[in-house]
Amino acid sequence: MLNCSSGGPNGLQYHLLGKGTKEILNIALQYGSKKISKGVAFLRFLIALFVLLPGIVSCSLQDESSLLEPPAGKKLVHKTDQGKEIFLFCPEFVTVEFKNSVYRPHMRRGTWKKEGDHIKITWQREYGGQGLGEPIGDCSVECRYPSYKKFSKSIEESYSLDWNYIQEHPFGDWAISDHPMECQVSLQ
Repeated sequence: MLNCSSGGPNGLQYHLLGKGTKEILNIALQYGSKKISKGVAFLRFLIALFVLLPGIVSCSLQDESSLLEPPAGKKLVHKTDQGKEIFLFCPEFVTVEFKNSVYRPHMRRGTWKKEGDHIKITWQREYGGQGLGEPIGDCSVECRYPSYKKFSKSIEESYSLDWNYIQEHPFGDWAISDHPMECQVSLQ
């Protein structure tokens, strides 16, 4: 997102400009002055415009996720004895991937809202790949199958996260980082 501000005389922003540069700009803008012909004033204006163009309008490029209220734009990783869950929070929805599941992948998507110190999630869709055939390896550790069949189903489950706890324990069970805001609106 682009944030720009303008101000000062004639709508110009030149807080970053030195005193001499400001004086040149003011002289260049005096088209009707009797001391300077209109051609010279216009030429000075063009020179000042090209020299000062970066300072005329002050703009800053900001990361889109920094403009959102957390946890939007954040990736939360939760490590448990059962495995790892990765939550990606977008402005309108949240997606979680269960890393240690018999399904490959195993995802849920739903809506979220922040209520005080808690994040309330309503899961709406569960999808991924269901294993076909006999499992390969020990399923008590990590179950893999020779092939997978896509599945998707509607669900309605509520889930709550304590946002303050997560923020206060960044090196414990939870890790917080920014994620690229590639948020596709459609639910699978």
